[in-house]
Amino acid sequence: MMIKLEIFTKIALSCVFLVAIGAASQLSARTILDKYHPSDVEIVVGDLGGSEVEISTDSYGDPQVDAKYNDLIFTVLFYNCDGEYCERIQYRASFETDRASALKAAIKQNAELLFGKAYMDSEGDAGVELPLSAEGGVTMDHLYAQTELWLEIMT
Repeated sequence: MMIKLEIFTKIALSCVFLVAIGAASQLSARTILDKYHPSDVEIVVGDLGGSEVEISTDSYGDPQVDAKYNDLIFTVLFYNCDGEYCERIQYRASFETDRASALKAAIKQNAELLFGKAYMDSEGDAGVELPLSAEGGVTMDHLYAQTELWLEIMT
């Protein structure tokens, strides 16, 4: 009888442990972030199929994430930073084209985009941007959703 009680206790504790792990992972996805951290962006981009994801620092000393998705290269810039934690990020990509093609692509993209912005940069290349703010709080689920939106915009 004592052996059965020990086995039952171990099974019950294992179940409680598994439920706690599930609750913790659910909590982490719903934890409110008031600032973005480069490692959060690195994880999300990697989870969604990004490759060659690398954290670096821009010329202002702020974090930056560079990544590749399929054959497209993009950067995530960080703004309003307090160390490595930043209130705003901006997904950005540019594509080498001739000036006329860049302008046509930007006009077409802006007409079709609800979120993000397309433009022609000073070198005549087409560019696309999507800014995000953590002001008021965001969840990791929200960061995943916005990153998926970015990947759709870019492709």
